[in-house]
Amino acid sequence: MSCFKKFSENTESSGKRYVTPAFPVFSVLPVLALVVLAFTQVATAQDVVILKSSTERKGKISGVEEEFLKLSLPAVEEALGSITISIPLDDIASMQCKSVKLPEASDSDTFISAQWRQWLPLLTVEGSPASRIGVEHTRRLLKQGKTDEALALFRKIEAEAWDAEGKLLAKSARLDAMIENGQIAEAQNEAKEFAKTSDDPATLIKSRYILATTASKALQKLVEDNPRFSEDPVVAREHTRLYNEALDNFLYAPVFYGAFEEDSARSLAGAIALYRFCGEDARALECARDIVKFHPTSPQAIEAAEFIKTLPEDLRAYDPEKIARGEDDDD
Repeated sequence: MSCFKKFSENTESSGKRYVTPAFPVFSVLPVLALVVLAFTQVATAQDVVILKSSTERKGKISGVEEEFLKLSLPAVEEALGSITISIPLDDIASMQCKSVKLPEASDSDTFISAQWRQWLPLLTVEGSPASRIGVEHTRRLLKQGKTDEALALFRKIEAEAWDAEGKLLAKSARLDAMIENGQIAEAQNEAKEFAKTSDDPATLIKSRYILATTASKALQKLVEDNPRFSEDPVVAREHTRLYNEALDNFLYAPVFYGAFEEDSARSLAGAIALYRFCGEDARALECARDIVKFHPTSPQAIEAAEFIKTLPEDLRAYDPEKIARGEDDDD
């Protein structure tokens, strides 16, 4: 690597004491087959709620109201109809949510806020989407300038969410927010400690990425506050330190865990952004080529390819690997 790298029994009453079929007998089987198929399709998209009594309830979660989860259950006796039951939140052990809508960028702040209020009581329940909804809601609070409220909520999600991924999302977003709030040194120290907390590759990669983005954002803020940083020896040394810290951590996943496709591509993209911010397009080009070559199916590959196209022709012709092999550019 060159860059330090998803029965009906439709029946109708005849008015007599017996029931007569509403369709010819020979058509019963096809109709039943269609009904069974419809129910099979519904079942494949069902949510599953496991109670503390080990009982399972399957259906579609329609919302959370006060202290109850609303679950729509298919009713076999009513063709494609359904009934809704209320399950006390305290009775729920875990769940598998397949139909619950996760937040999207196009969703309004009001909608996300309402979702969060519904799902907050289930933040600790395994399988709940509460942490993802909570992180998005909290990001919206930051955009509204409610920094203190957002930081407190991020910490709550980190402490109480059932899922490690949700905790990581919350921590990453909180550290970014701390930097934006001027708490740079505190954010950096916390990120460093976090990077030491696990030997698990997936957790370690994510923590190193958090550390990289923290240092990168701190570097950008330093330059914004000190546009002539190179003229001040103290500030210049801090610029160099942040640059090296960000780069070392961005390239950790590509160098040591390249098989983690998503993380490696994302980290290389972070390195590209860092290089470009510092005016080092040649090095950014190397990382962009690595993404296209080693992670061609990643979302970052499209952006990397587009970036390469924007570079001057003479820079695109630059190939350090070729030069290292002693080959002429014209060969």
